[in-house]
Amino acid sequence: MDLGIVGRTALVTGASTGLGLASAQALAAEGVKVALASRSVDKLAAAAETIDGDVPTIAVDLACDNSIDAMLQEALTSLSHIDILV
Repeated sequence: MDLGIVGRTALVTGASTGLGLASAQALAAEGVKVALASRSVDKLAAAAETIDGDVPTIAVDLACDNSIDAMLQEALTSLSHIDILV
């Protein structure tokens, strides 16, 4: 399926397992540059290996405002901009 999103960028939260990971994989398959965010560094590394290419990973605690701010800054550094937020 062609969603017309080739070349876009996405920050996917909860991306180490389940729906977050499936969303990241589907977006990457459509040609989107994805950055993965989740609490577990180890699970993020494993998740990134399931996606082709250079996949930035960002450890974040979404219950902490400072952690969210840091995640956004790291994502913007890695992706330059964010077109899609999951």
